[in-house]
Amino acid sequence: MQIVFGACLFALFLVLSMLSVFCFSRNWLRSGYFGALVVFLVFFGADFSFIPGLLLGEKGDWSLRYFSAPAVITLFFINPILPGLGVLFAGLFCLDCYVRERSRAWLFLAALLFVALIEVKMLIAMQLMCSLALAAVVYLIIFSNADLFKIGGCTALGAIPLVCWVLLKNRSSAQIVTKFEPWLYV
Repeated sequence: MQIVFGACLFALFLVLSMLSVFCFSRNWLRSGYFGALVVFLVFFGADFSFIPGLLLGEKGDWSLRYFSAPAVITLFFINPILPGLGVLFAGLFCLDCYVRERSRAWLFLAALLFVALIEVKMLIAMQLMCSLALAAVVYLIIFSNADLFKIGGCTALGAIPLVCWVLLKNRSSAQIVTKFEPWLYV
């Protein structure tokens, strides 16, 4: 029963991630064909580490020999990167729609998805928030427009309850810690 549930969950995450990557790419590149190409490259091309293997005529996976496990492999296991990828691209799609249309619904959805990304993949969420802050400053300086600050502010307001919950849980019981240790893929 657990295997069937896991397979269904994986299929759901995979389909939602592919759909969100396609929607963002099609909207951003203004082409359905290039959107489909981006989906293929995200899920099967990864870092193009297969190209040296093809050029050298190697039978095995070239990146597996040098990196222990290619990035594509993690996408096809029950791994938080798969739903994180879907939430990230769905948030970027909403951000793109907000910048084009200036609708409060897109603002709310983008902020909500960026906050949800904190729960799925914290490192991606932190990188996104830092990039969003830097882009907001550059956008303000170059174009004299503060629209990206609205998304950053809404995301920060939505993230406050999550951050407070972690701080309160750390104070009252077991410590929730994020740490980096040397392991096989790092």
